[in-house]
Amino acid sequence: MNDNKVYAIHPDDLPIRFIMEDQDFALREKQRKKFHQELRNAFPILWRKHENDTDDSFSQEYDCFTQPSTDSGWNELIWKTSESLNNLIQEITAIFSRNDLPIAVQVKEKFGTLRFHCDGHWDLYPKEFNQNFHRIVSDSAYESEKICEECGKPGEIRINSPDDLKEKLTLIKCRCEHCWIVDAINLANFAHKNNRTKKGDKDFYAKKVEKLSQMLSILESK
Repeated sequence: MNDNKVYAIHPDDLPIRFIMEDQDFALREKQRKKFHQELRNAFPILWRKHENDTDDSFSQEYDCFTQPSTDSGWNELIWKTSESLNNLIQEITAIFSRNDLPIAVQVKEKFGTLRFHCDGHWDLYPKEFNQNFHRIVSDSAYESEKICEECGKPGEIRINSPDDLKEKLTLIKCRCEHCWIVDAINLANFAHKNNRTKKGDKDFYAKKVEKLSQMLSILESK
């Protein structure tokens, strides 16, 4: 974890996943920046840099990070969605100036699904264009519910821990079974190493890691 990071509350009180994601943030950020640049090169209309932006990744105009904040398992879906939207936008380039065309402002995960946010002059565009544009965005969100955000294999939205379906995970994620278990192992292992307890049991997470590791071994042997 970055020792220079300032938390509003003590790290011991933070959700485990929040701290874990902060640990590998630098590596993921590097991968996301590379993918973001590839999107800009391939789809220069949709992924153009806003005229008021002063940074490659942070949009001053929209006060958000324009580069995708999702994991690489959804890259293919984001690419396909971007291609469809960019092709659709080309249909109205003769009517509107470049700065008035729709622009991607935020691509993120929320509640286990892909959220593809774009801004534009929706009250000026043709009605059919708006309908087709928002249908593409809506379809991508629906499709993301069946794709593991981590690895890109078939998945589903996971709410509970794989070893105990009565136990809620700290965040909702779309995962394949393998990544779901690996995710839970990492969370439990981190909690145990940092002396987290649950239900008054100091070995709760150690036992959880053991049980989850057995589940992963069985899955990988199939």
